[in-house]
Amino acid sequence: MSIKTILWLTIILLLAACSPAPSRGIPESEYRALERFYAATGGQNWTDQRGWLTDQSPCEWYGVLCENGHVVSLTMNWNNLVGELPAELGNLSQLRTLVLYFNELEGSLPAELGKLTKLDTLILHNNCFDGSIPAQFGGMLSLRKLDIENSCLSGALPAELGNLSRLEMLNLRGNQLSGTLPAGIGNLTNLEGLLLSSNDFSGPVPDEWLNLTNLQMFSIHSNPLVSYIPPELEDQPWTGLEFLAPSDDAH
Repeated sequence: MSIKTILWLTIILLLAACSPAPSRGIPESEYRALERFYAATGGQNWTDQRGWLTDQSPCEWYGVLCENGHVVSLTMNWNNLVGELPAELGNLSQLRTLVLYFNELEGSLPAELGKLTKLDTLILHNNCFDGSIPAQFGGMLSLRKLDIENSCLSGALPAELGNLSRLEMLNLRGNQLSGTLPAGIGNLTNLEGLLLSSNDFSGPVPDEWLNLTNLQMFSIHSNPLVSYIPPELEDQPWTGLEFLAPSDDAH
């Protein structure tokens, strides 16, 4: 064996020794994000944890769906997730669906989710998060459904949500959100459902919401609004609109 061959073999062995652990068919950053998600949400106590952190491909783990070597869906409803959502979820760059409703998630919503520009569906209702909706959520430009109903959210509704031009459903009922209603919601002309009842919003409903001509379901009762809704809004030609008026006992 020549000295040149020996040198090449040595280089190959050194490179192999320095290579990261195999991520079983998905990028290392996505594999680590799933590991962190498991640890942060008490994976060892999940109701269903089939395949997780075993030799199986992550694409075969319970609740995980992959396409073309990337994680595209993470779905775990009623699965006893307890803890905080980790920032590393923002590394699932091809994620299209994140659905984690009816668990015991808490802590702040990670701003890093705003990096998920391909996310289509985000459903986190019936958990109990701390604080407000991050302004960075306005970066999820592919989002069509955002549902965080009954989840202990507080603070103002970020104006950046007005950037979500593809949004068709915004459901934030049953939280403690407060402040004035952002005029930018009127930019969401694809909205078919806008559900904001049972919060603490105050002030007028912006006239800009007259642009929401595709609404089929609108709910804003049980908020201490100074003025409920622009008179013209009631005259919009919304087919099949479910118009929910404020309740008599609105606080």
